[in-house]
Amino acid sequence: MALGGACAGGEETSESSPTTTAVTMTMTAPTTMSSSSTGEGTEGTEGTSEGSTTGSTGSTTATSSVETTDESTSTGCPPAVWYADEDDDSYGDPEVTVTACEAPDGYVDNDLDCDDGDAEINPETAWYPDVDMDNYGDADGIEIQCEAPPGYVRNDLDCDDGDAAISPVALEATCALPGVDLDCNGEDAPLCASCQQLKEEGGVSEDGVYTVDPGGGDPNDALEVHCDMTTDGGGWTLLMQITALSSGHAVENGAYGPNPCIPGTKSCRRSTAEITRFIGAPGTQVFEIRPDDPMFISWYTRAAVDSEVWPSDLECSNRPALAASPNDSWILTSYQTSADALAGTNGDVGTYEGANHYYPTPYATEQIFFKGSASGLRANTAWSSACCNDNQPGTLWVR
Repeated sequence: MALGGACAGGEETSESSPTTTAVTMTMTAPTTMSSSSTGEGTEGTEGTSEGSTTGSTGSTTATSSVETTDESTSTGCPPAVWYADEDDDSYGDPEVTVTACEAPDGYVDNDLDCDDGDAEINPETAWYPDVDMDNYGDADGIEIQCEAPPGYVRNDLDCDDGDAAISPVALEATCALPGVDLDCNGEDAPLCASCQQLKEEGGVSEDGVYTVDPGGGDPNDALEVHCDMTTDGGGWTLLMQITALSSGHAVENGAYGPNPCIPGTKSCRRSTAEITRFIGAPGTQVFEIRPDDPMFISWYTRAAVDSEVWPSDLECSNRPALAASPNDSWILTSYQTSADALAGTNGDVGTYEGANHYYPTPYATEQIFFKGSASGLRANTAWSSACCNDNQPGTLWVR
């Protein structure tokens, strides 16, 4: 839209070509006298026009031409096209112009603005790719131009442009794996306390080795553990593995490597102190003794009080001492299902006090237990009094 303008000084301008104007000047001379004999002239005879001689009363008319042009007015300024800068960003709107000798207020000498209603959009605007289409851009892919490239936004606030669930407006995870920052505030979410919490709140569903921090708190004392995310509802943390013909470490207080324990490898266990850390996490912890061979059944115990600890001696011959300790006696009650263990119902307290058996269960029903001899794990095929199968590998889990 072109707007007509006036040149400086308020005089109307024209863009027509130069013209020539004839200027006529008329001058009337006073009465003069002829020269006297003495040669002196009458006063005023020297004021006549050049080229005119008058010896008597009369007048003389002279004509001259003066060239003027319309290129300039009385101020002499050339007109130019100026562009509106409504957003005051020094870049003009090509659709709004005015022609004037000098820039009117709010106008500039360029037409480079693509949005004159937003001072932040101009040829110097930085645009950032938004691959995950969450309206937040990746700082690593900057483009400088006036109009947004396809798939770009005007901010660089996304800390993971490959996941639309991660952005400055996302809710931070209650707990997660190391390095997870869902709300892009520069602070990682807390580590999960166990495989169960990692499954339920951290969104992890695959079996594998993960980092957890039993009880929460300082990530510097976090543990790498193997998580079973599929068996019996998932969320099980592996604490111990006994291979056939090995069981001596079942009552040892020190860690028996390697850690993390991996199913199918050599015998291993977490230390008593580390297992106690899992017990100290909020809630009821259910422990499962699981034979490797699926033909054998598992059994469960529960740690319902956070002050309970992992027993230092699990031999059946130590049953009286276990029963007498408020922090150890929980290991004496067994359950047929994890649900019963969690609820504390249908528990079975055994009385066997013979030597060389770990994880004392009610011996009369021959439930599964670790045997403290070179034969490794002893297991039975049913929840009955049928006798046992020796030399069976198995694992201990907590959820």
